[in-house]
Amino acid sequence: MDTDKFTKILEKNQFGPYVGIPCSTFKYLLNYIIEKKIEYYPCTSEGEAMGLAAGIALTQKNIPIVYMQSDGFANALNPLTSLQMPYSIPSLLLISHRGDPQSQDAEQHKVMGASLKPILDILDVPFEEIDPYDFKKQVSRIKKSMIDNSECFALIIPQGTFDKYAVDRPSERKKLYLRSEYLEKLNEYIVPTDIVVGSTGLIGREMSSIIKSGAKFYMSGSMGCASSIGLGLALKNPDKRVFVLDGDGALLMKMGALTTVAVNKPKNFIHICFSNDCYESTGGQPLNPIDLDDIASLCGYKECLTITKLKNMRTFTNLEGPVFLNILIRPGQNNPAPRPNETLKELAEKFRKLL
Repeated sequence: MDTDKFTKILEKNQFGPYVGIPCSTFKYLLNYIIEKKIEYYPCTSEGEAMGLAAGIALTQKNIPIVYMQSDGFANALNPLTSLQMPYSIPSLLLISHRGDPQSQDAEQHKVMGASLKPILDILDVPFEEIDPYDFKKQVSRIKKSMIDNSECFALIIPQGTFDKYAVDRPSERKKLYLRSEYLEKLNEYIVPTDIVVGSTGLIGREMSSIIKSGAKFYMSGSMGCASSIGLGLALKNPDKRVFVLDGDGALLMKMGALTTVAVNKPKNFIHICFSNDCYESTGGQPLNPIDLDDIASLCGYKECLTITKLKNMRTFTNLEGPVFLNILIRPGQNNPAPRPNETLKELAEKFRKLL
């Protein structure tokens, strides 16, 4: 579907602004929204986006649009059921249907992909799959239903819905190194007794391809949970170093976990955040930049450093944790890393044996 047509029909029917979390299904739509400066507010989690949408809906006639993927819909359930629904605050939920049983998708999307429509049914949230050929009438019908019943409505978006709309976002980080270059350097310091957790998306894939030693836990979903998984491993394996390879977008989604790490003071915990100021795995949408090393320090991490040079990677070797390394990188990959061939269950069993 043409993104210009999609946005203009929604705008004409007084839907907007857009708030939410990106998904690769929305890549071209978000490219268009950003390029055309259509009002939108990127958030750090789907739950936060629902709260922001409620505030907007309470102050204007327009109905806000909350975009998310089907996995992220789980994060939106609490505000949906305890805010939007009991207060009768309408929002249009734009949900990309990852893991649709009728299509092929990555394994981590299967549970919510199959459960999305049944959950909406159980909650009595009306929903439809987008009709690209009669979208104008569909939107008018949806709007009437939402206004008449003061309710939320879910518009489900299959993969491949939007026509390609590419943009060139010049990076201000051209002189910085790639994430893979830092991982190759880190590989020199990892020993067989170490534990390495690779966060969701490209980080986990590159970790699996580049880090050759240690027990490696590959995360394919559960965005934002890397530091919490790493903390659990560190607390139960105090004689082993635990490396958490995180991303700035993922870390922001559950930033409160930093305080839980800090209060437990794991001496063997090394938290490495690759910061590129964008959601690279979903198409490079910009995120809200922040000095994460300052945040980690305020939360109580013992050592916090910003790194912009490969030679400074060895800094962590003499530090007692919890350590936070904020590594500034440029987006991109020299050699795109594939997903592991094993199933997620097989990867977990392999990890347990290595522990």
